Amino acid sequence: MKKYWAPISLLLMTTFIVMYFFAPQAMDALSSPYNTLLLLILLLGAFITALFSERGRLKVIALSLSSLGILGLGVALIYIIGMMLFGNFGT
Repeated sequence: MKKYWAPISLLLMTTFIVMYFFAPQAMDALSSPYNTLLLLILLLGAFITALFSERGRLKVIALSLSSLGILGLGVALIYIIGMMLFGNFGT
């Protein structure tokens, strides 16, 4: 079963990219907390499945893509916390 986790991770990452960047109007049907929660679950699911998949080239690709997403999420989180603590910097 572990050999299928890397393709599942790539599928989750592709779904995240399509839903976030290419079809944001599809996400407008959900309320904002559910929208954010769905995207967060997709991103974390892609990272966790890539982390526990079998070794190989596909694992490296899946883990690299999902790690970039997690890194972007961390940067956004740090920026949001900075905005709350120090006011409107960066404009």
